[in-house]
Amino acid sequence: MESKKKKDYRNNFRNASISGGMVETVDRFGSANKEHLVAYSGIDNERSKVLKKGLERTASSKVNSKYKFKNEHQQAGFSAEDKTVARANAEAIIEKRTERMVRTDDIGRVNDPLYDTVIIDRDGNIVEGSGTQLKFVGAAEKDPSGKYTAKRVVDYLKNSKRD
Repeated sequence: MESKKKKDYRNNFRNASISGGMVETVDRFGSANKEHLVAYSGIDNERSKVLKKGLERTASSKVNSKYKFKNEHQQAGFSAEDKTVARANAEAIIEKRTERMVRTDDIGRVNDPLYDTVIIDRDGNIVEGSGTQLKFVGAAEKDPSGKYTAKRVVDYLKNSKRD
């Protein structure tokens, strides 16, 4: 029969090996979850960055009663940008990729006429050709059913000139 001391040593070694193997996975998925908290708060303490706006601030934005429909849809668009960035970055972290998506507003390019988001490499340089513009499609004020919304967007995309 094996001595208790040897058995305890083997058990401790096995437990330490299992724990060590799990650290990376827990860290990776924890960092991925953090991206959603950053999208909500607008604050990334790990990188010492404050975003232009987070979901919390967007939700508490004042709505002008004269432009309620327009304001609410603008806020929905900002929220869609925040969630898109959080999802893309969480996925990149889980897949061990080093590039990250950022909103152009958060890197000093507020109201960029072409792009809402870009991909940056590990050094913070924008990856050429990575810019995207998000279109949050909702019902128009004059078309509350949204019946023609999708068709209008498809037609717009087909007919617009892009470089």
